[in-house]
Amino acid sequence: DPMTDEPRLAYFDCASGASGEMLLAALVAAGLLEADLRDVLRPLQRAGAAFDLRIRDVRKGPVAATEVRIVDQVPNVKAHIGDMLGLIRSANLSPSVRGPTASILTRMVAALAGHSGARPDDYVFDGTSGIDSVVSAVGVSGALAVLGVRTVFASPVNIGIPDPVVTELLGHAPMYEDSPGVPLVTP
Repeated sequence: DPMTDEPRLAYFDCASGASGEMLLAALVAAGLLEADLRDVLRPLQRAGAAFDLRIRDVRKGPVAATEVRIVDQVPNVKAHIGDMLGLIRSANLSPSVRGPTASILTRMVAALAGHSGARPDDYVFDGTSGIDSVVSAVGVSGALAVLGVRTVFASPVNIGIPDPVVTELLGHAPMYEDSPGVPLVTP
């Protein structure tokens, strides 16, 4: 089929916000096989990262949806960007996943650290936020590569309650605030 060689694009409708798990769920709902997502993330597990995925169909009010949750993480782990990038290096990810993942995490920690008054190398991810961030970044980067997506578009992003880190990361992207008093986008 001549269409299979055409570059693909992805469009995320962010009317309900955005998070790593939401983006992964959208990609699964759009046709990414659960087995392919698990294959993308398996190198992290082989490198020692403890987590699993729970993927299921759910209802959000009247809307049927796919839910992806990162589960079974080790709780209360303190991680620095060096630890996270070290995990990515030791996982032997393909360059098409490793590069974008490192870029995502480096940009995110720079924004988080800047708003907390810390240097990026000193910023501490605690709880499960470090592994959740790595799994989300690797998962989305790897899923887009598996699906052959070269270009990503998004609707204006409903951020709910504004968060300065999210606002910085979104830059000049169109965003709006429409929520029942809660933040709808995670860094």
